[in-house]
Amino acid sequence: MRSQIYAYTRPLLYENHFKFDDTATLAYFLTTKSTEVKRMMTSCVEIVAYKKPTGVIAMQGLADCTNLRKVHIGTGVNTNATPARAAKIFFNDAGHFLRAMKDVHGSVDKAVGILRFGRTEKCFGIKDGIQTRGWSDEEKSEFIATLKDLLK
Repeated sequence: MRSQIYAYTRPLLYENHFKFDDTATLAYFLTTKSTEVKRMMTSCVEIVAYKKPTGVIAMQGLADCTNLRKVHIGTGVNTNATPARAAKIFFNDAGHFLRAMKDVHGSVDKAVGILRFGRTEKCFGIKDGIQTRGWSDEEKSEFIATLKDLLK
């Protein structure tokens, strides 16, 4: 009886929105889950703070979560780089994930469309003297376009 309840409720658990403080927490979580469980994750994974040292591990782990509808990264993707350079740096970390999403969804647009980013200068910014300004809409569009070009 207990195994039947477990078999029924396990997919329900992994259909929920998951929020992680940073990429280190996400990476640890994903390393403790089987590929079967990762494929059960269907909603959204939210990463509050993207941290470069563990970003690659986290994004590689997310590559097995082929049914995700959205990955939101709130802060820390890149500061003080041009959109093209930031996209290349991010693609080095997330390329495996993006290629896996492209293979599953059959489209570069859908693969990159799974990603959502924070809207403040803490996610993407350019240092302007002592202050940091957030990217303009054009700069964000250039970042996304460069990611798509790298994925083709």
